[in-house]
Amino acid sequence: MPFGGNQTAFGNEQHPPHGEIAGAAWKHVATRKSGQKTTLVLSFEAKVRPGKVTKEISLVDSQNVVYSRHTIEGFGGRVPLGHHATLAMPDEDGSVRLAASDFRFGVTYPGLFSDPKLREYQALQPGAKWTKLSQVPRAWKEQPDTDLSRMPGAQGYADLVQIFNEPADRTGGVAWMTATFAKDGYLWFSLKDPAVLNSTVFWMENRGRHGHPWNGRNNCLGLEDVTAYFADGLVASAEPNMISKEGIATAVELSNDRPTVVNYIQGVAKIPSGFDVVSKAEFAPGQVTFWSESGSKTVVPVKHEFLQSGSL
Repeated sequence: MPFGGNQTAFGNEQHPPHGEIAGAAWKHVATRKSGQKTTLVLSFEAKVRPGKVTKEISLVDSQNVVYSRHTIEGFGGRVPLGHHATLAMPDEDGSVRLAASDFRFGVTYPGLFSDPKLREYQALQPGAKWTKLSQVPRAWKEQPDTDLSRMPGAQGYADLVQIFNEPADRTGGVAWMTATFAKDGYLWFSLKDPAVLNSTVFWMENRGRHGHPWNGRNNCLGLEDVTAYFADGLVASAEPNMISKEGIATAVELSNDRPTVVNYIQGVAKIPSGFDVVSKAEFAPGQVTFWSESGSKTVVPVKHEFLQSGSL
């Protein structure tokens, strides 16, 4: 926070990439255990725009889940913020399957994300709008669409896209993102309140940056749950842009008078043989059932109610 590059100053504010909190040292407040819950509490005092952030990271015994709660005090004004989960990708093209809860539409980054002058290359059509992960236009005419539900994609390219979730009143207050690693027998998932984090940025980096310090080595996938305008930072997100003009917020309005809380969940779950890609998620008290397109399922103990209550 502010999420993104932040190369351009915002008034008299010049934030580092992803904000001070992403790269500076935090203060340890407490480490405590209560029943089955263990919590690490950290705090950070921001200086570029004054404010305090309290981070609580909790684990629950027998669950493969990380619960994150951030309480933001001060830092008044508009700001993009979010989580930046980054997953290592295998070498086999298309072997990781992605699925998301219902979203309004997706957009490919409208500018130059990978600059050939820096020995970086992108494969998707800039500024394209689409409604299915499996049908995203490529940069070259008469080429078939790219299927972003299968990762990693074409080797030698780095691309950025963003999908915008359906509103909270249409999702029951929970939006989800999954990546199925079928050969390794597990899926990764994230859960969020779309009223707080309304979109997901996909950073697809498959050895597409050949200059220093990347040197063509990096093969990763960022699944970044945010309220932001791509990864362009505070100025682009707080000022009018092509997304906000459609009535979708690209920044959160923070108040100096009341705290803002961001609750977030990510975890992993073992999957049965034949589980291919998530088709739907069913929520029951203290658990989520992920169903695959092949008809198999995995039941995950996770206190998804935390997204609204903030308590475990």
